[in-house]
Amino acid sequence: MAELMTPARYEAFVRDGIRQGYRSEWHPGDHKPFLGGEGFLDGLVKEKKETSSHRPVAMEALCKQVAKAAGFTIEALRGHGRSALLVAARHRFIRQAVLEEGYGATKVAQFLRCHASNVSRVLQEAASDT
Repeated sequence: MAELMTPARYEAFVRDGIRQGYRSEWHPGDHKPFLGGEGFLDGLVKEKKETSSHRPVAMEALCKQVAKAAGFTIEALRGHGRSALLVAARHRFIRQAVLEEGYGATKVAQFLRCHASNVSRVLQEAASDT
């Protein structure tokens, strides 16, 4: 390690290692390098399989479902109406789309034709309620 005492020598050492690329003999097992044991890696793979099997409901279908349950049209939910029942239905749609179906707040905001901060506010209110 004495040969790596200067920053220039260390930088050259790293650059040389990058040129060599991935070498399987340095990483036993079937997988590319991970920090953690085989059990950790198996857990990651299993968790990924479980989460990737869920396909979100189409945003339009979810909106239609929430709007119908509340007695509104999709366009009313996507509009700028401020009645208490309409706002509650819109908030329900936002929470379901983001928290249950996994859509991003920005995508939901684009769908509703509103600013992303409006969606974030609804989600913050939902988080503070729990």
